[in-house]
Amino acid sequence: MNVVSETSYGLGPKFPAIEGGREIIEEIVQKLSALLGEEGLELNKFAKLQGVGELNLKITALPDEVKIEVLEPQPRLNLMGWLKSNITGALVSPKQLTVQINRFPDLTVEVKS
Repeated sequence: MNVVSETSYGLGPKFPAIEGGREIIEEIVQKLSALLGEEGLELNKFAKLQGVGELNLKITALPDEVKIEVLEPQPRLNLMGWLKSNITGALVSPKQLTVQINRFPDLTVEVKS
């Protein structure tokens, strides 16, 4: 009998295991699962994001930042239970994160570290 191991079979390059990324990946998976699920993702006691089961994104690399456009269906932002709008996109740079909200001013958060 011939046993084929994972290391001796397959085409293409072999990549080393990822080190130091498990906690970040777990956090991303948990937050995306909450966002896309029925309960939504609570940002704080006043704000909650509610997805619709899937995210359709268009991501564009710009000089010094990444532009993320959220295509339909868009996640819904619920502020204090009565202010509601859709998240339409984001700009991500090493210095700040800007979230674009339909019919509201952009929300900009500084990245300190």
